[in-house]
Parts: sequence; C-alpha cells; structure tokens
Amino acid sequence: MSLCIAALGLNVLIDGGLMRALLSGSGSQGSGVLLLLGLVAAGLLALTVWLILPLARQHGTEDQA
Repeated sequence: MSLCIAALGLNVLIDGGLMRALLSGSGSQGSGVLLLLGLVAAGLLALTVWLILPLARQHGTEDQA
C-alpha cells in the first residue's frame, strides 16, 4: 500500500514539474500544452500501474500462502 502511495506522489511531482516547465514558456499555446500534459500524465499513471500491479499480486499471494 505504501508503494502505491509513494508512486502516486511521484507521479504528481513529475506532472507538476512538467506543467510548470511547459506552461512557463507556452505563450498562446496553452490548450495544446494542456493536451500534451494530459496525455503524458495518463501514460505515466498507466506505466506506474503496469509496474506495481505484478508486485501487488505477488505480495498478495505470499500473504495468503
């Protein structure tokens, strides 16, 4: 459970830093930058779930055995 919380916190920090970096110099391209940020955030979250899910399943089977 704590690994999931740490991974979600890391996702939020990465997305926040990326948003700050992209929006600071975007000018009039704000909507395109927000679309890009949304796609990157969704991909990062999907990658995090893909990496954590096997660990959670393995940990769950060890607790039941």
